Amino acid sequence: MHSKPGGVRLKPVTALPDMWRSIYKFPVFNAVQSTCFDSVYQSSRNVVVSAPTGSGKTVVFELAIIRMLQSSNTSAKAVYLAPTKALCSERYKDWSTRLQPLGCIVMEITGDTNFSGLSAAKHARVIVTTPSLTASQSLTRRWTDHDKILSNLALLLIDEVHILHEKGRGARLEVIVSRMKNYGQQIRFVAVSATVPNLEDVAEWISRNSAVPPNPKASEQGVPASFADLFRFGEEFRPCHLSKFVYGYPKLKDEFAFTASLNKHLLGLVQEHAKAKPCLIFVSTRKGTVQAADAVAKQLAGLEQAREPLPWSKPEAPLRFQDPKLEELATSGIAFHHAGMVLDDRRAVEQAFLSGSIKVLCATTTLATGVNLPAYCVIIRGTKQYAGGGWAEISDLDFVQMIGRAGRPQFDAEGVAVVMTQNDQKQHYTELASGNTVIESSLAAELVEHINAELVLRGTSSKQAIEQWIEGTFLHVRLLKNPAWYNLDETAASKTSKEVMQSIVEDALNQLDQHDLATASGESADELAATDFGDILAKYFLSFKTMLLLLQAPQNAT
Repeated sequence: MHSKPGGVRLKPVTALPDMWRSIYKFPVFNAVQSTCFDSVYQSSRNVVVSAPTGSGKTVVFELAIIRMLQSSNTSAKAVYLAPTKALCSERYKDWSTRLQPLGCIVMEITGDTNFSGLSAAKHARVIVTTPSLTASQSLTRRWTDHDKILSNLALLLIDEVHILHEKGRGARLEVIVSRMKNYGQQIRFVAVSATVPNLEDVAEWISRNSAVPPNPKASEQGVPASFADLFRFGEEFRPCHLSKFVYGYPKLKDEFAFTASLNKHLLGLVQEHAKAKPCLIFVSTRKGTVQAADAVAKQLAGLEQAREPLPWSKPEAPLRFQDPKLEELATSGIAFHHAGMVLDDRRAVEQAFLSGSIKVLCATTTLATGVNLPAYCVIIRGTKQYAGGGWAEISDLDFVQMIGRAGRPQFDAEGVAVVMTQNDQKQHYTELASGNTVIESSLAAELVEHINAELVLRGTSSKQAIEQWIEGTFLHVRLLKNPAWYNLDETAASKTSKEVMQSIVEDALNQLDQHDLATASGESADELAATDFGDILAKYFLSFKTMLLLLQAPQNAT
């Protein structure tokens, strides 16, 4: 369903029962929330929502939670999945404050949660966690020992579902959701996403093998009745209009030289786009934040010496910090922010930026998922991060969250996001910024590991059962729609999706069998079970390649 803000009749908060109205400090739901209200709160159907950052998608989750809490099943539980610990922590703190006084126990589960913590989760009505290997896979791996949790799971809330495209956490999210659908009881799915072109594929995926009622509005939404209720909201639903600019620059000999070369362009971009309003510059390293801030300060000093007008007013009163470099930069209304700073300096910088004393703040990308520091203008200085011994492009999720910091609805009618990248990446980030990047499954590259995990989880399983599980994945939805992405040969075009999946599953099982990670179990050759080596692969969340290296190591290796 495509909506226009002006044509939406806003729902009053009084549409909720008295006890739940108190959690909202506004009289009416906004256009996004009002459009989704009937599907989310008045029905038990699966729902997929795509909307811009800051458009109130969290309330969509809350309406689904309230519906669950009002049901006759007083043991029903909701699980909220978000891709980062920072998002989970934010949700946990907010919902604990607002929902627990009304009798709804909220619990956050991380990779550090021990056995007693999982036992305590039996009493929670809302569980907040991530799809990471050490956390949410506990839902379906370790929690099989806590069947009371799974058997009462009634609602799965998926935040930032567009991370399906990302290597690692995308595959883990896909596996968890597909596993939940296969668990046996009726679970409702509510997913929200940034703007993506193939949202219908997500709606098809979360409803495949699902027992929830059909979608009565399917014809007007342009999807089959078996799909989830689908709501797509454009940029016009953003609280303030966001202008986006992507600039490409020539590659240099190495990434350090390239990112350093971008510094000379920073003040010019701030002058052009920030209009003397707060500007947040995202930089990939702690050292880089100081270098970028210093570069802007030197360029500003050059303007002063040339007696040219300054792009912003300097602070009237001196700002005090423990770090002498920070204090020096602050005299020009410039600062840096990263996790290596002393806490008092970090908090003082945040306060100075919010008050307007600091006009340009150079911060590490982690700030995008942490402290809420909205800015009129956001500049992403370079789109690569150093991790795992090499440089890689930032994740789609991090990119969306960074540009989502642009715009301050309480102060401005618009915001500006500026991206500085290499020439060969300009088209990619232009498409990503405009919401034109198709979501593909990232499961194919990790299929052997996840099929092995299924064998470990199930004890024994048939090839047919594994195929049935795969049919509930996003990979199955996308496979034949874009076969080149999944490296399928030309013969795949003449096969059904079921035949292609059978071939892929057979290949994965053969690899497990060939390397003694799985073996035939029982009297039937069709029944398979993981070996001790397969258990190790699953228990320690190793990659298949790493496991093969370990198996090839000499027995006396140390």
